Amino acid sequence: MVVAYLCIALLGLLLTLGGFYVSLIRGKTDVVGGVPMPLNDTLHKAIRAHGNSAEYNGFIALTFYILSQHQPPTWLLICMIWLTVARYTHFIGLLTCETMAKPNLLRFFGAGSTFVAGSIMCVSVALVAYR
Repeated sequence: MVVAYLCIALLGLLLTLGGFYVSLIRGKTDVVGGVPMPLNDTLHKAIRAHGNSAEYNGFIALTFYILSQHQPPTWLLICMIWLTVARYTHFIGLLTCETMAKPNLLRFFGAGSTFVAGSIMCVSVALVAYR
């Protein structure tokens, strides 16, 4: 349970601090609402990083919690850590990319790992019903 709970906490922290970062940039740039259109704009990248985190992290955290209640095997705990690292990697990749129009290695690894490890989590949750 400890691994799952720590990963859940880290996902929540990423979402919370990501939102705080967006607010800081909004304050510095005096852009109170909306998303700047240039794909290389710092605020645009921060908003997308936070938005993507909001889109995925809640559901991922739920799968971690469900699985933690059923004594997951070590390989599944490793998958939870991998998925948490992937979410951070994707977030950092979005913030550090030259432009949103071009993917970089961090975004590619983070997104690809999210799809693979996230699918493993979903299948594992479904299999819990049959134990």
